[in-house]
Amino acid sequence: MGNSELAQLKKSFLCKNCNKIRIVQLQACVRECDCSEELHFTSIFDFYANLYFHLDNRNYADYETICNEFSDEQIKEKADGLLFHHLPEEALAAYSVNSTDYLQLIMKLFRKTVANCQTADDILLVAVNWLFYLSNTMKELRKLQHHDSYFGRNLAPIPTIRGPLLYRVDSSIKAYLERFEAIVDPNYILLRKKVYFFLVREEYPYYNVTHKYIGLSKRWADIDNYVGNLSFCFFSHNFSLLKDYILSVKDSDDGNYIFSFTNIRSRKRQEYTEKFQTTLAKAELNFIMAPELSTPIDSQRYMIDTIKQQKKKNLIFAITGSFHVREGDISLHPQNRERIYNYAQVVNQEGSTIYDLYKMNRFIIHKSDKNQAELPIFVEKSGTERNAYDKRDIVLFDTLLGRIAFLICVDLINFSIDEILIDRQVDVVFVISMTPNPAGGKFIRKMQELSEGCGAVVFLCNNPGSAKIGDENLRGLAHFPLIKKLFKTHETARIYTLEEMLYGQTRADRGE
Repeated sequence: MGNSELAQLKKSFLCKNCNKIRIVQLQACVRECDCSEELHFTSIFDFYANLYFHLDNRNYADYETICNEFSDEQIKEKADGLLFHHLPEEALAAYSVNSTDYLQLIMKLFRKTVANCQTADDILLVAVNWLFYLSNTMKELRKLQHHDSYFGRNLAPIPTIRGPLLYRVDSSIKAYLERFEAIVDPNYILLRKKVYFFLVREEYPYYNVTHKYIGLSKRWADIDNYVGNLSFCFFSHNFSLLKDYILSVKDSDDGNYIFSFTNIRSRKRQEYTEKFQTTLAKAELNFIMAPELSTPIDSQRYMIDTIKQQKKKNLIFAITGSFHVREGDISLHPQNRERIYNYAQVVNQEGSTIYDLYKMNRFIIHKSDKNQAELPIFVEKSGTERNAYDKRDIVLFDTLLGRIAFLICVDLINFSIDEILIDRQVDVVFVISMTPNPAGGKFIRKMQELSEGCGAVVFLCNNPGSAKIGDENLRGLAHFPLIKKLFKTHETARIYTLEEMLYGQTRADRGE
């Protein structure tokens, strides 16, 4: 082992020109660089992000390899000897964690501990354990700040010199599932699974991503003890595309149709909203989801008014269900009044809309003899949904339940959205859909990918577009990150607790 390579490796961590190092192989900064010009860190988050940047690759895999060769006690003893006896707790406690003085002290101690390393393996142990130490320290800062300052609504993710730094949300739902049954995680080796803060991509093709923090009311302060009893309603109705919908169709340049739904016939709308009012009146209801293309804009407003009037204190989220709407009907300052969107609203217990949910991708009905029963116009020609797709913003909500995403139908299975949800470590996904078979093919594959990539739970409320109840015409579906764990229901307004969905049946069904 060359002393010069080891010396340069020690300086490479902080070098302004260094973008890649392999610690065990002693591959440091480029040979032409003397590593005399250091990166400028403005906060402890900058320093942490730089460490994460260098370790989130084969370096961390090498660390796991070393750990597998020794006992946990041997690794702890080695790390303590290299790092923790150098940390003067009284001196560290004298500074605010987000202060410049704290940053400078940490950098001084980092240089000191790295300088004392005799081997490349020692440097790797020191670097990884510094990362773990800072991750735990910053987690405590997050608790103290209560999502203000560094963790405010406008600073998630936290900008750093190495890109956006995002914190892992503590998910009460995920914690409950881990008590219920061990979750098999094929990505255990990933560094982001071991720390509370991780780097994410700054930009994604086709989509903008933002975060919002939503504090649940004080009544949910003990939510960890209540999770299994959280109640969900997949609220649907028996609609017939042929008899109940008013369809708008026009020819397109490719010889097929462009279609949208202008309304649902008044009798069915009335049945639907009255059923919603009755369902909402039930005492224990925390989540209610209506499906895609089930709720015209006037019905959405009626549902929101019902929530306001009934003042359901235990309601956490309601999804109104979507419909094709003109921009002029939902915006005070429309760019194009006649532009069509597939639009729904996410509402809180006060009836306030917290999210305007837009479908971001079109659906195509392929011509087929199978369309004869419900959509005979698409027997000879295919149809493309008339839906503007310039609203391409994905908002992720950080809550006590975890990091939550809301999507409409094919957006779940569209290009790169699953990459975003996995990169941002989303815990819960609510999907509203209109499809004859949500429990097969592409939907299930995407749910499994989310389950394996970030341990996400997916709740899907479906409108089959048919009054027929059959094996494929499911109204509700929940996919849990447990092997072969899938909940399915044909019921149109039945309420299930999370525990009941995991068992696959209600307590009454089990005779309890």
